[in-house]
Amino acid sequence: MTKKRALSLLFIFLLVTFSGHPAFSQTFSFSLLTGKNSSSLLDLKNFTKTYAASFNYYQIPVSTFDNFPSYYFIDPHFAWHFSKNSRLGLHFLYTSTGSRVQYSDYSGEVKLDQVIELYAPGVAWEYLSASGRHLELWIIIGGNYLYTKYEFTNLFRIEKEIDFTKQIYTSNGVALEPGLQLNYLHKFFIFSLRIDYRLTHSGNLTTQKNGKKEYLYYHDYPIKAQWDGWLWGIGIGFRLGPRTGDAL
Repeated sequence: MTKKRALSLLFIFLLVTFSGHPAFSQTFSFSLLTGKNSSSLLDLKNFTKTYAASFNYYQIPVSTFDNFPSYYFIDPHFAWHFSKNSRLGLHFLYTSTGSRVQYSDYSGEVKLDQVIELYAPGVAWEYLSASGRHLELWIIIGGNYLYTKYEFTNLFRIEKEIDFTKQIYTSNGVALEPGLQLNYLHKFFIFSLRIDYRLTHSGNLTTQKNGKKEYLYYHDYPIKAQWDGWLWGIGIGFRLGPRTGDAL
């Protein structure tokens, strides 16, 4: 699935879900969340460490610049409030991270660049557990589809001899994402603090070569895109409809 196709499917889902509901204009909310995505990506981190360590035998002092650190995400979030304390949430999260291993001197250069991107449309059931004094506390149970794009670029240069490799791998997966969201309401505006934990079932990173599927390996095992981990975010949005709930 391409990024364009994933966005098209999300748009169609939103249109079908909301357009037929008679109370849509009174029960709709939108917010834009951003924050830090702290995913494990353990296989890729170990792959990077092993690659860098392989140069110790040749006494080449390569340096590792980052190794898939926590990075920012962006997540537009739509919700339909179908009862006083419940709503259906839809979102489309995007995040990326990467690593670099590099060394160069007068005689040559070695460089490994890795960039990984996640496109994650999802749906969530959200329950208002308490509210009052402009505050709301929501319990969220979400499910996501995970599409991963991983780009691997490797450069070896010894004097005038150059070996350059570039390959793109992809994977698909699903995730369960429970979380909490605290909202502060001011008129029609919503200011949010949110924390989630993502539990994933991810496929192996694969590519197509000569019509055949090939895997990215680490110690003879296919590498997975492991997006398990915490997400912390803040958001701002608006809501069309009355505030609900009693006291926090």
